[in-house]
Amino acid sequence: SRHLDDIMFRIDIPEVNVGGNSGMEWFIPGKGRSEIQQRDRNEIHRARLQYLDVIRSLSGLKGIEIEDKFWSVSIHTRRASEISRRHLDILLQDWTPLRKLKKFRGPHVVEVSFIPTVDKMYGLKRLCSLIGFDPKPEGIIYAGDDENDAQAMSWVLFMGGVVITVGQQ
Repeated sequence: SRHLDDIMFRIDIPEVNVGGNSGMEWFIPGKGRSEIQQRDRNEIHRARLQYLDVIRSLSGLKGIEIEDKFWSVSIHTRRASEISRRHLDILLQDWTPLRKLKKFRGPHVVEVSFIPTVDKMYGLKRLCSLIGFDPKPEGIIYAGDDENDAQAMSWVLFMGGVVITVGQQ
């Protein structure tokens, strides 16, 4: 879910495809970067103008931290009290300004997506398309730990691949 540039410097392995922003951006060895499409960039900017200040206001809850990832915002709850977490859950579910946004839950985080059609399954399908990979006969191995990963995992299983859940959730 992070920017491609944020991930690239962390991975020092040649010949590895690296994706960012849930697969809207890719670095493919030998081919270079594949950037976010302009229509998606426009949709992100429109949603950010409409929702970003509302989401940032949630940092007023004790222990809640907001991480802006451009295409999405992660709301971290690791340091939040149980009361703050419950209040956040109510706001994310019932607060009118946020009802329309897609939300993915993970351990101690809620990721709020500005583009409802983009998730890690979208990114995985995009990678297969960019590199000309047919997952049916070859198979994919996918590991993850949250709801966003679960979307991709469902598709990987459907395509006959293998999934690995990380952690206890």
